Amino acid sequence: MRRTEPQEGFAFEVERIVARGQGGEGWWREGRRQLEQRRWQTPDPVPRSRADRLLLAARRLEDELDAKLAGNRAYEEYRATGRDTQGRRLSKQPDPWTAPDAPEGVVSVSDPDSQRMKANLGYVQGYNAQAVVDEGQIVLAAEITNNPADFSQLDPMISTAIGELERACVTDRPQVALADAQYWNERSSTR
Repeated sequence: MRRTEPQEGFAFEVERIVARGQGGEGWWREGRRQLEQRRWQTPDPVPRSRADRLLLAARRLEDELDAKLAGNRAYEEYRATGRDTQGRRLSKQPDPWTAPDAPEGVVSVSDPDSQRMKANLGYVQGYNAQAVVDEGQIVLAAEITNNPADFSQLDPMISTAIGELERACVTDRPQVALADAQYWNERSSTR
């Protein structure tokens, strides 16, 4: 059975996505980000039986296709009704995207939240760990994510570190942050 309509529940911040200028890929990425956020807020327990784990994996693949369908639908709607910065209709319409007959991808049946991550010697199934430390190497905040890219992690990690300092009744806020080049993006560079 071919899926053409996603489940409801995806909301897109048009201005944020358009400002990044990433076309349909940006909309798909935002749908996936929302899906992952929902999964982290309400995690699925990993069933004991293999048959139930396979059903969970299939449902996750279908949810990812739903996120992509929702992103594509929002993108096409934006392109059909959107205006440029001078109020003119957007020019060229995007090439139509055809949804696959079945969800694509891979889901680990032993740890469905993990993702394939590039490592030094190939790929591993795992997570991306983030940490914020002070100049004395004391960990102020630590998080894990299944997003292999670091570029969207700087702002959430700084916010988490400030929140942890406030909970510890530390009133001095960090004045300088040092981060690897992979953390830079146009959203975090304007703060």
